[in-house]
Amino acid sequence: MPEVYERCTDAGNEPGFRYGATHCQSCYDECWKTGLWPTDIDGQQCPGGPQ
Repeated sequence: MPEVYERCTDAGNEPGFRYGATHCQSCYDECWKTGLWPTDIDGQQCPGGPQ
């Protein structure tokens, strides 16, 4: 999972869905819960996932 998070931050790291979290952190948190890197959360893409 760390390599996916790195690719996400390389693509840009906008503010996330929770106060104080970045967008990539929100994507990572969702991945932690489900075991899969999400393609998007509420319409915002989660870059860096499997191609």
